[in-house]
Amino acid sequence: MRKTSSTLILAILSILHLSNLVQASENSNKAAGCVISSHGRLLLVQGGPGNKWSLPAGYAEARETPEQTAQRETFEETGLTVNIIKSIDTGEQQVRLFICASENALQVSSNRVNLLKAPHLGRETIQAGFFDATEVEALKLRFPDQVLRLFEFKEVWQNSATEEVAYFSDRLPYVQDLELFWMNKLAN
Repeated sequence: MRKTSSTLILAILSILHLSNLVQASENSNKAAGCVISSHGRLLLVQGGPGNKWSLPAGYAEARETPEQTAQRETFEETGLTVNIIKSIDTGEQQVRLFICASENALQVSSNRVNLLKAPHLGRETIQAGFFDATEVEALKLRFPDQVLRLFEFKEVWQNSATEEVAYFSDRLPYVQDLELFWMNKLAN
């Protein structure tokens, strides 16, 4: 009886583990991102392969929902905490897109967005900005069809609040300030 119980428990644990592995592998190739806008302009980030412009988006981590992926990737690339408003179906099969709104007003200077609090600034993202349809056509886009198609859904975009500033604070968050200090120290 004891051996049967142990075998049953091991079988159940194996099934649960296998289920988690399947779920993780299903999510590992799924991408999700946020469509953030303000006054009819779309937020795009520049970085990644070829330093091209794209939506803040990326691949799911293990057991992460598409909504969580979109929020995490947006935070990593922009420093923005966003709320998911709704899913948007653009016919895109490779990525789930969500209409998102920033929880706080975005600091903007000449349509460029303050990224100084973005954890992956300099690694994944070098700048971000708001662009209208005409301006987008002049950019080097990572996924041109995806971005241009979004302007067809402009009526469902959620307006995120912005705060126009003359310049962004030159004071980095403490961790990035410390990292920069040590990078300079090691370089000399």
